[in-house]
Amino acid sequence: MAIQPNLVFFRGIALCSLGAIVSLGCSTQLNQGPRPSENPAFSGNPDNPASVHGDTSPSVRTMATSPAPVVTLPSGAQCAVQALPTRRIGKLTDVRYRNAVKDLVGTEGAAATVKTPGVGNDLLVEPVDSVRIDGGLLFQYQSAAESLAAAIATAQSPLFPCTANTLIADNCVETWIGAFVGRAFRRPLQAAEIADYKALFEAGTEADAAGGVKLVVQAALQSPWFLYATELGAPGAPPGATQLSDDELAAQLSFWLLDSPPDEQLRLAATAGTLSSDPMTLVTEARRLLASAHGKARVVDALSNWFQLKGVLSKPKDPVLFPNFPQVKDSLLPAAGAFLDEITWSGDFMNVYTSTAAFVDPNLATLVGAPAPAQPGLTRVSLPATERQGILTQPAFLARFGTPTEGQIVQRGLFVRREALCQKLSPPPPGLDVLKPGEGLTERQFADFRATQVACAGCHAFIDPFGLMFSHYDTTGAYHESEMGTPIDASGVVTGTDFDGTLANAVELSQKLSQSATAEGCVVTKMFSWGLSRVQSADGCTIEKFRQSFAMGGHRLDALLTDIAASDDFRLRVVE
Repeated sequence: MAIQPNLVFFRGIALCSLGAIVSLGCSTQLNQGPRPSENPAFSGNPDNPASVHGDTSPSVRTMATSPAPVVTLPSGAQCAVQALPTRRIGKLTDVRYRNAVKDLVGTEGAAATVKTPGVGNDLLVEPVDSVRIDGGLLFQYQSAAESLAAAIATAQSPLFPCTANTLIADNCVETWIGAFVGRAFRRPLQAAEIADYKALFEAGTEADAAGGVKLVVQAALQSPWFLYATELGAPGAPPGATQLSDDELAAQLSFWLLDSPPDEQLRLAATAGTLSSDPMTLVTEARRLLASAHGKARVVDALSNWFQLKGVLSKPKDPVLFPNFPQVKDSLLPAAGAFLDEITWSGDFMNVYTSTAAFVDPNLATLVGAPAPAQPGLTRVSLPATERQGILTQPAFLARFGTPTEGQIVQRGLFVRREALCQKLSPPPPGLDVLKPGEGLTERQFADFRATQVACAGCHAFIDPFGLMFSHYDTTGAYHESEMGTPIDASGVVTGTDFDGTLANAVELSQKLSQSATAEGCVVTKMFSWGLSRVQSADGCTIEKFRQSFAMGGHRLDALLTDIAASDDFRLRVVE
């Protein structure tokens, strides 16, 4: 009896409805410091007003009027029990899906056009545990699988090594299924699974010799074991903490640091069982992946997402006011990426807030006031420390947080509060929209006006002081000493931090961030959130412990990442 081609993979896709996918909530209250079971980490669409990043007009954000205390280590019994992540099944991101297809069949092919609706590609943490595969996305996966399978089956691909003489005698089909589908699933197959896929293969060969290969490839590429990554641990584990399997650890590590499935060396370590039995093996493998060109580029890409730099590509500027911006725009991201690459691998990562390095081409040199390089491409220069220090004064960041005509003071301030300090903010009241009372106001004058509005004052007392420190920079990232003929006052009075007081400008703010324990903790929080692929990061006790280690180790980001790989949060999951 012929088996229906869709039987195997549609039976498997039923996994998606078992409720194993966990959707983690994120409080939108002003952060009062992380509880032992909660530490703030954020992801979302930075251009969606309802998201946790928000990117709305300067008047539509509110927060509580009490200051946000400094993040400190909870003490005593609070840290007696570690709050570990729960088990889950998470859909592969689009990038990981494409890379997994390429790793399996040698090309992205039709997989390159698959797009998960409503999810951007510029998030530090994509919502992998809350995205479901609906009918439209399932159709995309099915179409891509059929196209890829047809190409493999008709091209006499080396992916299928069996010949007519070896199909039966040497168990070639079973061996191929175990290797090919096992690699797709990122784990060894069980005997029953091999039997199912062999039956599917045999059903396909009733039509033609290549039909069996086609059906197996289609089924594998649509199976939940391919489309999802599991964090379940041992089957039937009792309530409490359970160790992730070696195959799960290998996949989690590789998808984190490379956005790709495990390579041969990592698969061998999983087969040997050393990833789960010896955390130092995870450290060794993490170091190896980070040392690769792919790993280095992946870290820089993640940092670009943290600082929301890719959003600059969707931030047009007024062509009358800034006619040269189109010549600069395409260089902004590469220049910021080169800056992050240098900082990340050269020692103290907190220099990300204070380094005067910049990478410029002739157009960027004009924008930042540096000598034009003699050769094409990006050239490293040092900028005046009184004007620019760190990523927050890089043109890519400043242009990202700018309207077509002016810098977004509020959005720049929100970024510092939320992303550099990891402090939570509440959403705006419904319908709140306060406009400038008239034309000709400087940003400081508009901030003073907001301070007189009852609906705005409490919120903007925490946001505007940070944002006003960027008043020297226009929407393209150019530096100015005056605005509308008036010398710029970029000072701000900061509260709710571990460096409260009056700061002169964004340069002094950057210096304070580089020395802030709260900002250190935020780096750790962001890296944990990225490493775990969870909006909810590690608990407050864990963050503080790793912050102290991060500080004592000279703020080496690579060391922090390898420490995270060996952590309980990375290796263990809670069985509820």
